[in-house]
Amino acid sequence: MTSHPSDDHLELYTLRRLSRPENEALEDHLLVCDPCRTRSVEAADFATAMRDALKTEPAQMESRWFGWLRINFALAAAFAGLVLAITLYWTTGNTRLAPVATLQLTAMRGSDVATAAPAGELDITLTDAGDASKAEIVGSGGTAVWSGVRTSPIVVRKPLRPGDYLLRAYLPSGQLLHEYAFRIKK
Repeated sequence: MTSHPSDDHLELYTLRRLSRPENEALEDHLLVCDPCRTRSVEAADFATAMRDALKTEPAQMESRWFGWLRINFALAAAFAGLVLAITLYWTTGNTRLAPVATLQLTAMRGSDVATAAPAGELDITLTDAGDASKAEIVGSGGTAVWSGVRTSPIVVRKPLRPGDYLLRAYLPSGQLLHEYAFRIKK
């Protein structure tokens, strides 16, 4: 996601009306964007307040003609609040315990280094690793901190400390194919 989501987009997210790729992109954005996360919490708080307000104010019939309309509106609003509450419960119940950082690395020469926030899990996509079958992450001191079979994306389930790292991709023969530099921010 390259920009901040609209209020409508956040509302669709809380109602679980987004496609899986849109939902994942928005969740990735919420992990790193405090203002959008705050807006998302405000949307959830609004839904909870609406549900609570519906519980405290009983519907009153003012006239024979409009009484049925008010009762039906109250039932529809209560149902919408219930759906929103269930959606929020489902959404917060299915989140990962540790935040996930995502990196997309490209082998190139230069001083650009991809960065990620500290997270409990790191998902790394290599754009040009071709036939690589093994991957290894080494710290700035040259010590291996993780190794495994190359998948797409590479999932590192252990938190990495802030600092500079190299990801090395190896061919099946064991020959080094590429090195990718990345940094975990403090």
